[in-house]
Formats: sequence, structure tokens, C-alpha cells
Amino acid sequence: MAYFPDTSALVKIYVREPGSEYMLRIAKDAAPGAMVISRLAEVELAAALRTMERTGRIERKVAAAILAAFLDHQQWWFAHQSVSDTVLELAVRLVDEHSLRAYDAVRLASCIIYSVHTPATFLCSDRQLLVAAAAAGVPWADPETGASG
Repeated sequence: MAYFPDTSALVKIYVREPGSEYMLRIAKDAAPGAMVISRLAEVELAAALRTMERTGRIERKVAAAILAAFLDHQQWWFAHQSVSDTVLELAVRLVDEHSLRAYDAVRLASCIIYSVHTPATFLCSDRQLLVAAAAAGVPWADPETGASG
């Protein structure tokens, strides 16, 4: 089974917050390559960590250590879905159909395109994004509530 975490779910692997236990359980059991991320994940994770740093939630050295660990994990643990023209075209349709934010649409489109060849469960706690995933026929799970569909 492959898993496609959005950035908010990915953060839960590295920073303790609601849903972290769920994500750590999946991460522990997932084989290398079974966790799939968009190529945008590095930018989004860096932005999320810097926001946490600016708001005092984590220290700068902690953010730097998390980014270093994530970069290491990208080399052997995560599989990547590129942001192709096909992904972007689908993302535009998802924005139109579900009023999604741009990066949310790109992440979901990436999961949908990846799932054409290898089924993947979309991991996310954003209700609007989960509704869009369900409408697209993508299996999903919410790390914060444990709900799935």
C-alpha cells in the first residue's frame, strides 16, 4: 500500500501535533518508497517549519534539524511524483470544481496521477481537500481523526 501525505500530514511525522501518532505508525510500517510526496513537498515543508519558527512553536535549530532529516529521507525513504503538465492541468480542474487553494490542488492532482499506476491513500486533515479526494475516487485518511474513506 502506498500513502500520499499532504504537507500538513507530512509535518506530523517530524513535529508532535494532533495526528502525529497516526502518521508515525504509518511511517514506521511503510517500506521505502511507499510514502509518496509531490516534488513541491520540500518547499512546503520548509515554509511550514519557518512559520512554526517565526511563531515560536519550534526553535531555529530544531527547524534546521528537521529539514536536514527530511532531505536525508528524500534520498531513500520517499518516492516522488513530479509536477508535470498533466498534474497542473488536473490541478486547474480541481480548483474549478472544488475551490481548492493552488498547492492543495497540485498535491491532490499529484496523488491522482500517481494512483493511475499504483493505488495510494491520500493523507490529509483538511476537510475541503478530503471531500475533493473522495469526489475524485481517491482513498483517503485523516490522521487527526482516524476517519477514512
